Amino acid sequence: MRLAGAAVAILLAAAPAFSRAEPSRPPVAGCSWSELSDKTVGISLLAQTCDFGFRKIRFEMSPKDASVYEVTLDTAPGSKESREALILLFKKAPAETIEAAVRRVASPRAPAPRRKHCRAVPTKDADLPAGKKAYSYAPDDEEALVEASGGDIPDLPCGEYGMDFDSQSYFEHHPGENPRRFALVFIGQDAPLFDEKSLTFLP
Repeated sequence: MRLAGAAVAILLAAAPAFSRAEPSRPPVAGCSWSELSDKTVGISLLAQTCDFGFRKIRFEMSPKDASVYEVTLDTAPGSKESREALILLFKKAPAETIEAAVRRVASPRAPAPRRKHCRAVPTKDADLPAGKKAYSYAPDDEEALVEASGGDIPDLPCGEYGMDFDSQSYFEHHPGENPRRFALVFIGQDAPLFDEKSLTFLP
């Protein structure tokens, strides 16, 4: 029995290590999933690398500004890369609540007359795994803004880091993984080319 147990231990030790990260949806045609991770940025993430023939898309983590960029390059001659930050990382002070941290980051980017109407609240439509919390910097007069717009899409009432009537974004906090970090995640109108459910904060 001891020999059998030892044999099992050897087999387990020799088995290859696989990442526990699994994408929550199939890749888009022309794309494949891969895992990005950077200790300086402070997260790991599943993202797609795509080759559509006329356009190539990849994701890069930038330790310099603690962001994740979607990098797009059209294959036409003379085309240049475009970079868009879709995930921004921030630090939270130990005694600071996540609501206060969100206000600290988002409020300076909101129009000054509107700041008194903006607050950090749990995001209603974020579909995240258990233990991962989402917050929006949202107006307290949302219904009045919609009515006043006359059927048009209202401007960003709480600034570029705030709630968008035409696109989804939210602040994300994982207190069980790393309570000192939080992120602003820009989802957009459709499913993004990164897996928002795979975002993990590193210790």
